Amino acid sequence: MLERADTIKNVAEVEEQLHYLDQPTEHYRTRRRLGKATGAERLGVNHCRLRPGQVSSRFHFHTREEEFVFILQGRVILRLGDAECELGPGDAVSFRPGGPPHQLRNDFDEDCLYLDIGVRDSHDVVVYPEDGFQRRGAIKEAI
Repeated sequence: MLERADTIKNVAEVEEQLHYLDQPTEHYRTRRRLGKATGAERLGVNHCRLRPGQVSSRFHFHTREEEFVFILQGRVILRLGDAECELGPGDAVSFRPGGPPHQLRNDFDEDCLYLDIGVRDSHDVVVYPEDGFQRRGAIKEAI
C-alpha cells in the first residue's frame, strides 16, 4: 500500500482556528482550512463550526469570488440581502460575485457544521455594506 500523499488530510488533522477580520473574536465561526492544508492553490475549502449565538462573518459580498455553502449538521439562519430563511442538513446555497450580501447566524441551541467552498482571486474585493468599508487583501478602505 502506498503512503498517503501530502494532499490528503483528515479533517481531524487540520487545526480549528478562529475566523477574524480585524481581530480574533468568539463572535465569529471557527474553521479548519482544508483547502490550504491539502495544498489547493485556487480553491478555498473550509470545514466551519458555528456555535449558538455566532455569525459566520460580517454581512458581506465578494466582487470576484464565488462561494458555496453546504450544511452538514445543525441549523442556521441565512441572511441574504433583505431576506432570511432557515437552512439545515443537506441544504446548499451559492453566493455569486456582486451580491446580494450574505451572512449565516446560529439562533439555535446546537452547533452547526458546514462546508464553505470558494474560488480564490487575488483581485477580489470584499464589501461590507453595513460597516461602511471594503477590503482588498489586507487593505481596508472606507466606502
